[in-house]
Amino acid sequence: MLGELGSGIARGVSRDRNLHRPRLAVSRLVVWPDTNEAAEQFGRVFVELRRIGRPRPQIDNMAAAIAFSLGNCTVVTKHTDLSAVPGLEVENWVPSAT
Repeated sequence: MLGELGSGIARGVSRDRNLHRPRLAVSRLVVWPDTNEAAEQFGRVFVELRRIGRPRPQIDNMAAAIAFSLGNCTVVTKHTDLSAVPGLEVENWVPSAT
């Protein structure tokens, strides 16, 4: 997932000025490992979503895979894209507009 930050910066016009930003961001974040277990879960999630006709972006599949590898921890999200993953516990902590 850190690759998403790097790819965004590499494509940007201010690439040279922003190269240091991922390192600064990571120093303030909890970064979960992309382990062998997560890789196996990624494959399972990818195949299952394809089978049921609900393919998701790879970054969503990776988030779900890491959650499963950590014991199916709750994934906190501001949208419901991850709710398409069978068996994944998803909580939306963003207050609804009233």
